[in-house]
Amino acid sequence: MRLLYFPLLISFSMAQEMQVRYVSAYSFNVKWAGEIEIVMDQIRAPGYYRINQKFSPKKWIFRWYHVEEGSVQIAGTDNRLGYNAKSKEYWIEPPENHDAMNKEEATSESEENKMNPEQPFINNLLTSFNESIFDGDESKPLINRVMSDSLEDVNGFRAKKWTTTISTNETKMIIEEWMVDNLLLKDTFYSYYIGSDELGDKEIPSISSNDFIKDIDSTSSINNIDGDIVKAKLVVESDNAWVKSMEFEIRELYTIPFDASSFAIPEDYERVEEPNRSWSNQNESK
Repeated sequence: MRLLYFPLLISFSMAQEMQVRYVSAYSFNVKWAGEIEIVMDQIRAPGYYRINQKFSPKKWIFRWYHVEEGSVQIAGTDNRLGYNAKSKEYWIEPPENHDAMNKEEATSESEENKMNPEQPFINNLLTSFNESIFDGDESKPLINRVMSDSLEDVNGFRAKKWTTTISTNETKMIIEEWMVDNLLLKDTFYSYYIGSDELGDKEIPSISSNDFIKDIDSTSSINNIDGDIVKAKLVVESDNAWVKSMEFEIRELYTIPFDASSFAIPEDYERVEEPNRSWSNQNESK
């Protein structure tokens, strides 16, 4: 295995005890493109962060868009190591490159929020999605929520299932959520934050059935459900829907003793110049 800044890995590993692995998957069934799956495999330890992302269209005509890339960061280094698992290549990302990218993303989000100062950006997306689903439907949606009688096993989690239905005469939205009271290990995972990684001390924004209900009918008397989602599925029955279904699940979440090789690049990977991050150029090289 090729180690990134070997002396730093050794010095840090002397003080390490545990690392947390968090694997989550997102799938979308899109009207024109079929099913698309995104898998995020992340490992964190104090001073270390690695993420591997797979983008996998299931429809054969789009399979050439399959991408598997990742990056490694270690506290005390300015550079970030990026890699492409499909082409077996790696590159050094100097701080000015990823800092500029983060600044551009922050500026874009800031401009969006200025246009809609009353809502965070993620809620604007939710509102747009709901408006497109119920476009032209004049009847008030009916909202119903039921809880399962027993716990279900979801990838090793003992979870309670909630089913929320939002429907009109023409449209139906079914949201299934499997929840646990609290994922303490997930909190530990996000606490292992090194100052320059993109997520910071915040996790990826999430949306639950609570958000859908609030956005569609802010006067609804249905109580919020609390807890951490380990799996969720949204099915939309509407002529207006460009997304037929969406699904999220936590596939793995566990801790093991620290292993420096988890933050290493295989020896057979070839070093290249940092690729252009545009979508077309990424796929031309594969």
